[in-house]
Amino acid sequence: MPDLINSQRISYKATYVPSMISLDERPQVGRALEKLALVRSLSVQADELNALRTAGNVGEDLLDLVGRISNDPSFASVQRYGPALAAVRLDDLAGFGNALAALRTRQSNTLATQTTALVESVTYRGPIEPVGWLHLERLEMTPVGVEHGELVHSVPLTPKETVNITHREWTVTTQTFENLIQDSLEGFSETGVTEKTDLTQATDTESKHSSALDVNGAMSATYNGAAYSVTASAAVDYKQQADDSQSRKDSVAHTVAITKQASSRTRKEHKMSFRVSSVAGAEDLAVRVITNPSDTEPMRVDYFQLLRKWRVDLIRYGLRMTYDIVVPNPGLDLISQLQDLSNLDAIINAPPNFPVAITNVGPDTWITYATQYNASVDPPPELTRTISSHKEIDKSEADAADYNYDFIDFEVDENYYVDQAQLTMDANLWTKDQHNFVILGIGHNTLGQSPVDLPFLHGLSGNFAVVYRYQGINRASISVTLSLKVKDTVLQAWQFKAWETMSQAYLQAYEQNRQILKEQREALAAKIGQFDALTLRKMEREEIMRFVLRWLIGPTFELMPEEIKNLFVGYPDAKDPKEKAYKDVHEMTLAEWAEVVQGRDELVKFLHNAIEWENVLFFVYPYFWDHAQNWPFKRFLVHPDPVHREFLRSGCARVVLTVRPGFELAFAYLLETYDATKPPPQPTPYVTVAEETRNFAMTNYENIPPANPDHNVRELLYPEQRQAWADMQALMQLLKQYKAAQGRYPTTAESLQALQLLPGNPTVPLTDPWGNSYDYCSPGLHNDYDLVSYGANGQPGGTELDSDITSWAEGSVVGRWYEYTPTSALDVSINTALPTTPQPA
Repeated sequence: MPDLINSQRISYKATYVPSMISLDERPQVGRALEKLALVRSLSVQADELNALRTAGNVGEDLLDLVGRISNDPSFASVQRYGPALAAVRLDDLAGFGNALAALRTRQSNTLATQTTALVESVTYRGPIEPVGWLHLERLEMTPVGVEHGELVHSVPLTPKETVNITHREWTVTTQTFENLIQDSLEGFSETGVTEKTDLTQATDTESKHSSALDVNGAMSATYNGAAYSVTASAAVDYKQQADDSQSRKDSVAHTVAITKQASSRTRKEHKMSFRVSSVAGAEDLAVRVITNPSDTEPMRVDYFQLLRKWRVDLIRYGLRMTYDIVVPNPGLDLISQLQDLSNLDAIINAPPNFPVAITNVGPDTWITYATQYNASVDPPPELTRTISSHKEIDKSEADAADYNYDFIDFEVDENYYVDQAQLTMDANLWTKDQHNFVILGIGHNTLGQSPVDLPFLHGLSGNFAVVYRYQGINRASISVTLSLKVKDTVLQAWQFKAWETMSQAYLQAYEQNRQILKEQREALAAKIGQFDALTLRKMEREEIMRFVLRWLIGPTFELMPEEIKNLFVGYPDAKDPKEKAYKDVHEMTLAEWAEVVQGRDELVKFLHNAIEWENVLFFVYPYFWDHAQNWPFKRFLVHPDPVHREFLRSGCARVVLTVRPGFELAFAYLLETYDATKPPPQPTPYVTVAEETRNFAMTNYENIPPANPDHNVRELLYPEQRQAWADMQALMQLLKQYKAAQGRYPTTAESLQALQLLPGNPTVPLTDPWGNSYDYCSPGLHNDYDLVSYGANGQPGGTELDSDITSWAEGSVVGRWYEYTPTSALDVSINTALPTTPQPA
């Protein structure tokens, strides 16, 4: 069966081969990018350089170079000092870092530890070679035949036996039509009502009662006797006066402020699904009659499943030099929106927690809290009050001789109690009488003591009186002063009411803010989910690109240099007719412009052209390679796109940069000296690998493979074929040298023997491993020259060892094997020979 080329399947793949370089081959010079990144990461200060210079354990040239790099943050400094750093030995730079760490130990252990870690990271990577090869390969699966597969069924027949074989086939066809209609309506309404009521009531009542009783009596008698005369006179004067006065003033002020705000959001969704499904089936039933025609021999009918046989060719069609690095936390900047979403969820799901304790609400703090939470709170009761009452004594000497009783009454608000009570008296006494002033509740004479504490009144409230007894007092002025305090229960009741009012205001504000946060979360979630898969893949590659540049050049490398930032003079001003967001470059001198763009434009173009960013391979590693504080968030991170979710959750990523063909040496020079045009001062593995990669790629795959390959590949499956191709690669290198010396390739008449005239008398393999001469033609039909080995038979065409090995093939077959896939077809075989003979029982 011929090969079915039109049914061929092609799958593209790549094989990464890291380079293996011994420690002895690892030079101390070069690797300018890594050294420059280390110096910038150390952030060396001027006083530290002076201290190291005084200590004398670091070379002056190295200190001067580090000082110039640290003091020059411009973009041009990267190119200015890169070649100089390439000439510095790695051991010397590590010694400088260790000396700096020892110096910083005196200032901060943390800073010294960070410095040591930076130095060790560079010295650890010193023996590691990140350069390797990436073989671009494809698998070509070609159908090459059909073979018997598994035995499905077997029918044995004895001589002359007849059996009926029923064969049934059926097919089922299902057609489904589904129409989905979805309507969504979202409405939002908010109503705010503010109601304020002021009520003020004042009552002033005054009652005064006065009564007076005055009785005067006078009697006079005269008796005249003979011898004497007697005159008697008596006078009685009784006066009583009572004067009661009561004054009461009540004032009530009540203010009520109620703010009601209601918001509602309704979302209605209506889905209608219309689905029609139809199933159609067809069945075919056939009965076959099989008869064994032999009279003496049995017969067996075997049914086999047919298998498709595929030839699988592994073809290498390209080679790229690679640079293998690991970057930390590649989704650092893309994860910010998900962090905001997580923070919003935490705030929305958090229960309300009024932060003010009830004990913190007091007469001195309630105004601050009420203002903070926009609450209408009644003012607290007065903490203290003072009331007093006064009475006068005016007694004649006769009246004052006896005991007199009197009292001073009080009415104290039930919300207060007496804290302190004092009686003061100013009195004039009759000289002949006894003098006493006794306050009931004290029990002894207090005359002459002023003021007098009245402890028996402490804690009283309501109506009570101070009763006293006095004797021998002519006139006196008596005053009783009460110091009142509000009761604790009253203050606690106000405190609870005020706290409750503030708490309700806080809950109302909490619900309003919660509703706003829910709306923000919905908007943010919609914003996160609006990006399609292709946009997310582009964003991921851009982040990988940015992290790689930071890793190569150092964390302090500015993608937007300060010189370019200074060109921004602000956003366009609407009042400015020119609306300039940049400085006018026409106002800059040529020297100023050169300083701004010096080297930056070429570096940007080189980095984007030298690396095949569209083919960069990266592998994300789990979240636990990130900082431990990010583990809880990344462990349960959710994103609508599963691939982007893994990118955001990753703790680090391995990135394999593929260098574009033709840029191998320039990229190696950039890594070693930070100059893409100058070779390093000493041969380094980077340059060696770059040259080998370029030579091998240009020899094997001179051009980028076409989109539609013509299946023109060379087979390198046997040792003789591989040896022939190795000889041909050596001949192609010699032909390249010949053209460089002569300006042309040897002609067909001159043949390959002309290569023996090159300087150094190189060995020229003129025959292949089978003893046949290599066929050389210049100019050739495919390239400037054609070089071919016709295999073992020495004739064009052929397969296996006879296949042709050509210089213009677009790839090499480096592996071949066969695979099988099942089919739905069956095959019938009569008396199939068995590989083994059954033994009798």
